Amino acid sequence: VSGRINTIDPIAKKINIKKSDGTSITLNTTTSSLISRNGVSAALRGLALRDTITAQFESTTRNAAKLTAKGPAIAKSSGRVSNARTGSGVLTITTTTGAKNFQTNAKTKISRNGRVVSLSQLTRRDQVTVQTTPGSNVALDLLDDGPNEEEIDGTITSLSGNNVTITPENGTSPVTVVASSTTMIELDDTPVAASALQVGMQVEAEYDPSTLAAFSIQAESVGAADDAKVSGTVAAVDPTAGTITINPDSGGGPISLTVNADTDVEVNGNAATLADVQVGMPVKAEYNTTTLVASEIKAGGDDQDDEDGDTKVEGTVVSLGTNTVTINPSDGSAPVTLTVDGSTQIEVNDADGTFSQIQVGDSVKAEYDTTTLIASELEVDSSGGGDD
Repeated sequence: VSGRINTIDPIAKKINIKKSDGTSITLNTTTSSLISRNGVSAALRGLALRDTITAQFESTTRNAAKLTAKGPAIAKSSGRVSNARTGSGVLTITTTTGAKNFQTNAKTKISRNGRVVSLSQLTRRDQVTVQTTPGSNVALDLLDDGPNEEEIDGTITSLSGNNVTITPENGTSPVTVVASSTTMIELDDTPVAASALQVGMQVEAEYDPSTLAAFSIQAESVGAADDAKVSGTVAAVDPTAGTITINPDSGGGPISLTVNADTDVEVNGNAATLADVQVGMPVKAEYNTTTLVASEIKAGGDDQDDEDGDTKVEGTVVSLGTNTVTINPSDGSAPVTLTVDGSTQIEVNDADGTFSQIQVGDSVKAEYDTTTLIASELEVDSSGGGDD
């Protein structure tokens, strides 16, 4: 199998490889696995996220026999997380030579226990390897190992000593977490002590499900602007600047949002980075109305609905290009432009058809890959009567 490294879990000795078709595979490494990077023998932790890789593995056990990776030169620093400031994106780690600060951004990929996560999910109990360009303090990727954790979003309903009781927004039972000197606490993106927390504040907390010890608490001042939500289509993406522009389904002008290392990004139901989001994808976002910083971006479809990452649209053909078809969905959402290639199956009036038979105004049902926007199926009705 060939692709790019998506996540690495050095503790579980697993590596997840994302293939060119958008699917991924997780392989196990053993003491007999031969691992190299740029022609030099390496350990699993010596590989870098997003390296290109070719793997040979045993199909039944998924044990890797050989991993051959290639990537740019990188520098590495390892240590324990001492602070992760979501407001500024600064990560501080304690190494054998002292504390070091690294800047994260929307392009920084964070793999924690084999999962892609946001900066706020790191804890002071985590061991992390920071990968940078030599001579730079900007984190390209983070390989992080730490204790299992759970997350809760809601309102502080009680404070007693170090105990913080949070009532979830979804109506489930309240959870009381314990804040301590090791808990990373931020109020309006500014580091604070636990004494700054107040009943009524909206919070998001990461905690140990066994001990209920809080790893991090992010709070908003009482009366602070609530988050807003928007659904639409991705109009522009700039991973370098950390911005995404959305054309809302409800109409009105485009909305440009800032994406940082603490933004939860999903593409087709899988954790991802802003670089994985593509123009034309359907998208849902949650953001702060004052700062326009996105807390959540969900683009594409949901793999739970289609394990190939495909989605469907039904509507009317509004324009045709050399090898593209633009569909105005019947549900009122934004138009979708799809590419038609040799693999696209086309039916016109329930018979095998060709792209040249499709006309503006035809009714159409399409199935397409939400990552590439290539149509796998087009069912066209040019009779004007629609389906029975």
